[in-house]
Amino acid sequence: MLGYEKFEPYLLDVQDSATLFPAILIPEKRKVRNPERIFVQAPVENTKRIIIGNASVKADLSEGASVIIEPGSSAMLPMREEVDLYAIAEVSGQKLLVTYLQGQDERR
Repeated sequence: MLGYEKFEPYLLDVQDSATLFPAILIPEKRKVRNPERIFVQAPVENTKRIIIGNASVKADLSEGASVIIEPGSSAMLPMREEVDLYAIAEVSGQKLLVTYLQGQDERR
């Protein structure tokens, strides 16, 4: 069977650092083989920024931040299976549309 690309979008509810541990950007049940990229977009209805980083990411940018997503903006993130990304918001209830791009399927 020839390889294919797969796009798997979903809406992530991102909470603030004051009360909740950062939401894992790619939950275990959503992981797929050969990931290449993640497209993330914050809806214009969001009121505050979402920060993406490692497991220690803080909303005040004091630790673990790598990408800042403003309301209405987007970013393309490189992704590898061995890397976990986390998202946290400046205030609870922000949304992040995540589109997971899968690389070529190696099954034959």
